[in-house]
Amino acid sequence: MTIGIALTLPDGVLLVADGRQTSPYSNGNSPENNLDKLVQISSTIYVIPFGIIQATDFSILILRKSILENSRPEQISSMCVSCVRAGWQYLLNNVLDDVNINDIRMRAALIIGGITGDELFITGTLVSSNIPPQPILYKNIPFQLFMLGGEDQQAFNLFNPRASVCIRNIPWDY
Repeated sequence: MTIGIALTLPDGVLLVADGRQTSPYSNGNSPENNLDKLVQISSTIYVIPFGIIQATDFSILILRKSILENSRPEQISSMCVSCVRAGWQYLLNNVLDDVNINDIRMRAALIIGGITGDELFITGTLVSSNIPPQPILYKNIPFQLFMLGGEDQQAFNLFNPRASVCIRNIPWDY
């Protein structure tokens, strides 16, 4: 399970993800460790994929071809939804008959963050058989947090209360 965090700061965006990847619906694949899950989409935009990699890899492939250097955050957010939806459909078209697509673990999501023009932003969406993709977009507002994954470990409860207090108290006057 991926844990990914995107946080807007006064002068940029921070993206963090764990380094383990599993391929639960691929035969014979064991988990891989020490991976860099931050995928560069443009010179100033990165994405963190979540969920079934067969869907997210396809989503990122489309996203790379869609985002231009001068894309606005609203356009990127819309593209994120379209690409995750397309990746999910690709998965459904290629999934084996014995896979339960209604399993709660069957999901795909992307968190995208970066700077485009003079706007810093984070956006993302999640899709599953029971959840239609809905965009989340934060731009130009410091200390906005977007986090996915780590539900079993209650990562949000551990990270958010501690980090938000610490980060907000750092002097940003350099």
